[in-house]
Amino acid sequence: MKPLSAVIITLNEEANIGRCIDSLWYVADEIIILDSFSSDNTVSIAKELGAIVKQEMFTGYKEQKNRALKLTKYDYVLSLDADEALSPVLIAAILKAKRDFQFKAYSMNRYTIIVAVSSNMDCGILTEKSGSLTSGLQPGEE
Repeated sequence: MKPLSAVIITLNEEANIGRCIDSLWYVADEIIILDSFSSDNTVSIAKELGAIVKQEMFTGYKEQKNRALKLTKYDYVLSLDADEALSPVLIAAILKAKRDFQFKAYSMNRYTIIVAVSSNMDCGILTEKSGSLTSGLQPGEE
Protein backbone atom coordinates (compact mmCIF):
# COMPACT_ATOMS: atom_id res chain seq x y z
CA MET A 1 0.00 0.00 0.00
CA LYS A 2 1.05 3.54 -0.70
CA PRO A 3 1.49 5.82 2.34
CA LEU A 4 -1.02 8.50 3.30
CA SER A 5 -0.64 11.51 5.57
CA ALA A 6 -3.56 13.02 7.45
CA VAL A 7 -3.77 16.58 8.72
CA ILE A 8 -6.08 18.27 11.19
CA ILE A 9 -5.99 21.90 12.27
CA THR A 10 -7.21 22.49 15.80
CA LEU A 11 -8.14 25.00 18.47
CA ASN A 12 -9.75 23.71 21.65
CA GLU A 13 -11.07 20.47 20.15
CA GLU A 14 -10.70 18.13 23.13
CA ALA A 15 -14.30 16.95 22.74
CA ASN A 16 -13.72 15.86 19.13
CA ILE A 17 -10.06 15.14 18.46
CA GLY A 18 -9.97 11.61 19.86
CA ARG A 19 -12.77 10.31 17.63
CA CYS A 20 -11.20 11.98 14.59
CA ILE A 21 -7.71 10.57 15.20
CA ASP A 22 -9.02 7.11 16.06
CA SER A 23 -10.83 6.92 12.72
CA LEU A 24 -7.80 8.14 10.78
CA TRP A 25 -5.38 5.50 12.10
CA TYR A 26 -7.19 2.88 9.98
CA VAL A 27 -5.89 4.58 6.82
CA ALA A 28 -3.16 7.08 7.73
CA ASP A 29 0.54 6.38 8.04
CA GLU A 30 1.08 9.66 9.86
CA ILE A 31 -1.30 12.12 11.49
CA ILE A 32 -0.22 15.73 11.78
CA ILE A 33 -2.06 18.13 14.09
CA LEU A 34 -1.43 21.84 13.58
CA ASP A 35 -2.79 23.38 16.75
CA SER A 36 -3.37 27.09 17.34
CA PHE A 37 -2.32 27.02 21.01
CA SER A 38 -5.38 25.31 22.47
CA SER A 39 -6.13 26.08 26.11
CA ASP A 40 -7.84 22.73 26.71
CA ASN A 41 -6.51 19.14 26.46
CA THR A 42 -6.47 18.93 22.66
CA VAL A 43 -2.68 18.68 22.41
CA SER A 44 -2.24 16.08 25.15
CA ILE A 45 -5.05 13.90 23.75
CA ALA A 46 -3.58 14.08 20.24
CA LYS A 47 -0.10 13.16 21.49
CA GLU A 48 -1.46 10.26 23.57
CA LEU A 49 -3.13 8.92 20.43
CA GLY A 50 0.14 9.03 18.47
CA ALA A 51 -0.33 12.15 16.37
CA ILE A 52 2.54 14.50 15.62
CA VAL A 53 1.60 17.88 17.08
CA LYS A 54 2.95 21.25 15.97
CA GLN A 55 1.72 24.61 17.19
CA GLU A 56 1.43 27.92 15.33
CA MET A 57 -0.72 30.97 15.79
CA PHE A 58 -3.87 30.93 13.66
CA THR A 59 -3.65 33.32 10.71
CA GLY A 60 -6.64 32.08 8.73
CA TYR A 61 -8.31 28.81 7.75
CA LYS A 62 -6.71 28.52 4.31
CA GLU A 63 -3.29 29.53 5.61
CA GLN A 64 -3.45 27.03 8.47
CA LYS A 65 -4.52 24.18 6.15
CA ASN A 66 -1.64 25.00 3.79
CA ARG A 67 0.86 25.11 6.68
CA ALA A 68 -0.34 21.71 7.88
CA LEU A 69 0.08 20.33 4.37
CA LYS A 70 3.73 21.42 4.33
CA LEU A 71 4.39 19.41 7.52
CA THR A 72 3.52 16.08 5.89
CA LYS A 73 6.01 13.64 4.43
CA TYR A 74 3.83 11.67 2.00
CA ASP A 75 2.50 12.62 -1.43
CA TYR A 76 -1.14 11.90 -0.61
CA VAL A 77 -2.80 13.84 2.19
CA LEU A 78 -6.24 13.55 3.75
CA SER A 79 -7.37 16.75 5.46
CA LEU A 80 -10.18 16.61 8.02
CA ASP A 81 -11.63 19.00 10.53
CA ALA A 82 -11.40 17.82 14.14
CA ASP A 83 -15.15 17.32 14.38
CA GLU A 84 -15.13 14.88 11.45
CA ALA A 85 -14.43 11.14 11.45
CA LEU A 86 -14.21 8.48 8.77
CA SER A 87 -17.08 6.01 8.43
CA PRO A 88 -16.35 2.29 7.96
CA VAL A 89 -17.47 2.55 4.33
CA LEU A 90 -15.10 5.46 3.67
CA ILE A 91 -12.25 3.68 5.46
CA ALA A 92 -12.71 0.71 3.12
CA ALA A 93 -12.77 2.99 0.07
CA ILE A 94 -9.58 4.77 1.13
CA LEU A 95 -7.79 1.49 1.82
CA LYS A 96 -8.76 0.30 -1.66
CA ALA A 97 -7.47 3.55 -3.21
CA LYS A 98 -4.21 3.27 -1.25
CA ARG A 99 -3.30 0.09 -3.14
CA ASP A 100 -2.08 2.17 -6.08
CA PHE A 101 -3.52 5.72 -5.95
CA GLN A 102 -4.54 5.80 -9.61
CA PHE A 103 -5.61 9.45 -9.43
CA LYS A 104 -3.92 12.67 -8.34
CA ALA A 105 -6.90 13.80 -6.28
CA TYR A 106 -9.95 12.24 -4.66
CA SER A 107 -13.11 13.64 -3.16
CA MET A 108 -15.47 12.21 -0.59
CA ASN A 109 -19.02 12.72 0.50
CA ARG A 110 -19.69 13.64 4.10
CA TYR A 111 -22.28 12.94 6.75
CA THR A 112 -23.88 16.14 7.96
CA ILE A 113 -25.53 16.29 11.36
CA ILE A 114 -27.73 19.28 12.02
CA VAL A 115 -29.05 19.72 15.53
CA ALA A 116 -31.62 22.40 16.28
CA VAL A 117 -32.70 23.21 19.80
CA SER A 118 -35.51 25.61 20.68
CA SER A 119 -37.62 26.28 23.73
CA ASN A 120 -40.46 24.27 22.17
CA MET A 121 -38.59 21.20 20.94
CA ASP A 122 -35.35 19.32 20.71
CA CYS A 123 -34.61 17.69 17.40
CA GLY A 124 -31.74 16.15 15.56
CA ILE A 125 -31.65 15.62 11.83
CA LEU A 126 -29.12 13.37 10.16
CA THR A 127 -28.63 13.79 6.45
CA GLU A 128 -26.62 10.93 5.04
CA LYS A 129 -24.60 10.97 1.87
CA SER A 130 -22.74 7.92 0.72
CA GLY A 131 -19.30 7.23 2.11
CA SER A 132 -17.85 6.70 -1.34
CA LEU A 133 -14.52 7.98 -2.55
CA THR A 134 -14.35 9.39 -6.06
CA SER A 135 -11.46 10.56 -8.17
CA GLY A 136 -10.99 14.25 -8.74
CA LEU A 137 -8.56 14.07 -11.64
CA GLN A 138 -7.77 11.50 -14.26
CA PRO A 139 -4.22 10.06 -14.43
CA GLY A 140 -1.85 12.57 -16.04
CA GLU A 141 -4.02 15.62 -15.32
CA GLU A 142 -2.58 18.44 -13.25
